[in-house]
Amino acid sequence: MTTWPVRLAVEEARHTSTPGVIRAVDTRDLYAQLKSAVPGIPVFADSNVVRYVNLYGEPRREEFRALLGAAQHYFPLIEGELARQGLPKDLKYLPMAMSAMNNLAGSPSGEAGLWMLNYPVAVRHGLTVTADRDERRDARLATITAARHLKELHTRYNDWGLAIMAFTCGPANVARAQGRTNNSTDHRTLYPHFNSGHRDVLPLLMAFIHLSAHAKELGIEPLEVAPMEATDSLRTETELRFAAVATTLGMPVSRLRAINPVFCNDRVPAYETFRLPRGERDRFTQLLDSIQRVQQQLREVPVLASSVATERTADGREAIHYRVRNGDYLGRIAMRFGVKVSQIKTWNKLRNDRISAGDRLVIYVPASQRDRYERHTVKTTDGEPTNSTAPKPAGTTAGRSTSVADHIWYTVQAGDSLYAIAQRFPGVEAKDLMELNGISANIKPGAEAQDTRRQMTPARVLAFLCAVLLVLALIGQLLPKDGLRLGSLELRFPSAREVLFPEKQQLVDIGDILALPTDSVTMPMDTLATDTMAVDTASTALVFDASKLAPLEERIKLHYPAGGKTVLHDFFAALESAGSASKPIRILHYGDSQLEGDRITAYVRNKLQTQFGGNGPGLFSVADIVPHFSVARELSDNWERYSVMTKKPKNQKHDRFGSLSAFSRFTPILADTVALDTVVHTATITVKPERRCFGKAQAWSDCRLFYGWHRAPITLTMTVDGTETSNETIPASEQLLTREWRFDGTPKQVVITMKGVDSPDVFGVSMEGRNGVAMDNIPARGAAGYEFRRSDQALLSRMYDELDVKLLIPAIRRQCAPQLEER
Repeated sequence: MTTWPVRLAVEEARHTSTPGVIRAVDTRDLYAQLKSAVPGIPVFADSNVVRYVNLYGEPRREEFRALLGAAQHYFPLIEGELARQGLPKDLKYLPMAMSAMNNLAGSPSGEAGLWMLNYPVAVRHGLTVTADRDERRDARLATITAARHLKELHTRYNDWGLAIMAFTCGPANVARAQGRTNNSTDHRTLYPHFNSGHRDVLPLLMAFIHLSAHAKELGIEPLEVAPMEATDSLRTETELRFAAVATTLGMPVSRLRAINPVFCNDRVPAYETFRLPRGERDRFTQLLDSIQRVQQQLREVPVLASSVATERTADGREAIHYRVRNGDYLGRIAMRFGVKVSQIKTWNKLRNDRISAGDRLVIYVPASQRDRYERHTVKTTDGEPTNSTAPKPAGTTAGRSTSVADHIWYTVQAGDSLYAIAQRFPGVEAKDLMELNGISANIKPGAEAQDTRRQMTPARVLAFLCAVLLVLALIGQLLPKDGLRLGSLELRFPSAREVLFPEKQQLVDIGDILALPTDSVTMPMDTLATDTMAVDTASTALVFDASKLAPLEERIKLHYPAGGKTVLHDFFAALESAGSASKPIRILHYGDSQLEGDRITAYVRNKLQTQFGGNGPGLFSVADIVPHFSVARELSDNWERYSVMTKKPKNQKHDRFGSLSAFSRFTPILADTVALDTVVHTATITVKPERRCFGKAQAWSDCRLFYGWHRAPITLTMTVDGTETSNETIPASEQLLTREWRFDGTPKQVVITMKGVDSPDVFGVSMEGRNGVAMDNIPARGAAGYEFRRSDQALLSRMYDELDVKLLIPAIRRQCAPQLEER
């Protein structure tokens, strides 16, 4: 939606049109409406289609208006070619979903043009695809090729559903998806198995068909977009760059690119025919000498990033062109633009890491950061900024970059202002230039201005350090050599020689001279906790200076309920016999971000398990914000985390977070009134012992899963060391469910697999032993105790009962958690 014609149409509409009547999109009976709108091709409707219908029907309505305007321009061409090939005219909607009707669209996997044709298909049908020319961007040639390819695919599959899917994502993707779905031919079953770059095309296609068919009813008026304006054709005998032509003729580069879509890298090779806007032929001929001079300056200035705003990937990245400079290598370029080396090699079809100065690379960067990359300061070979990234036409002189008196001299060019000049030199403002040069804001071409930025060369750095040392030496000479005496205190100042060449000092141990009173309490380490709870201030085991300490009961800030200090005796008694118990003694350790990653809990757990028995890291979330240091998890990429600490999604109408204050799902939360689709989703949880943690946490014999509240049956499978040990179907449920698996020894790997159209809320997985101590790490970033208040109390109580919790430790500062005293 960022092409020149679309931007022009949106800008005109902003100034000439007024908001019309916006009607809400009705998605009831969506399948029936789609079937009625396009009887010639198969259709489907699921939650993703509904999401895109609502997205482009209201929040992004203006974008769809532009898309609809461009489509109306191309539809006659497309419908005519489809009719010549005997194909359904409803296939005309395909380019809307694949390229947004953008001739200049491109993807990281190599598709390009209005129909997003890949390289093999284009070449097989006679299109030219080279580094200089790509005929997939020619709307007429691409449409002819697409119609022929669609006909071939229909002949191969004899099914329009499979033919459309093969066209959008490739026959290999369809074959792979069918292999995973028992040779299904249904849209809804197959498309979730496509790779991420093609997965959204079919839902988008259905959404755009519905919105196009009901545009008038919804009050969606198409913008008047003219992708191809009236042009004059010319033939060039030398290579031309769009930047030089646009600068000289005073027009945007994107306008030239829009009317010359087949040329790559924003340049026209020699002896090629290209187009100019109608009426610009004579001006071009008159200013050809100026264009060539500007072009020569462009060759001398290496451009860091040039605009290719219309090349956009499915995940919202936009392409820029980068010219390799001396000293560049792929790793440095990847770090500069925040991408991976493997991505650069894929985007540019590089077989190895070898690049040369002057090569041009296509790099896809987030659209929100594109302007930042384009504002890179352009450097010459000696490291100083040049006058401009786009030199002016004839009639101006190139700026000198000669360093005189620690300044840079700049020659003012036509159209320059002090503000524009200041923008080219970081850290310089227009007022600095006026003060330094003694001028007003009015400047004329040919004048020279000084940049105030000093150049810190190694020689200047060395001179500065020498000057500092000289000043320190002079200060040392001025200070009294015998020092100063202030009462009983004598101050002595070292000389410069002593500072630079210090003598070895003799150290004296003052441990026998100074005796510091201690305020700590010492207790035997081999006693049980029951021996250390009742503290007697007169005990000889205590070593402290009583005059320095408050009463002991005031220093130990423990608050006991009405039962008194014996309330924990039952817990300590159970702890003493934990090693022979039938189930572990469960301790829940709550806290803020200091507990993240099992940092503190792991140490306490290891101490307890070493003394009282027990194994495993305990209960942990499926999807977490930080890695867990005591367990190794690998998750499928469809898990999402829902926490008591974050804002609830619109469709989440409950507070069932469980004892971990969070739950995870592998399908989105849908309102109860929304019907479930038939797409079966698969999610996996792989757990392995973490070899870098304490030995007790690496060993576990039991696995427990806590889950519930799913609206449709799910399949639950356990795989231990590559062998499937259980496979069961769990009916729909609206309560907390648990499933326990027991192992003979600690497995190397366990995999829990869930399949279904609606995910349960998964409250955690516990890897534990069969007795001893189990201690759960429960961090809540930014929490102050209110996670207990915000959680559903019935579920929290039920989960505590299932876990058989014996002790809860809220490691939260008291001043941050007044709620704990209330409830």
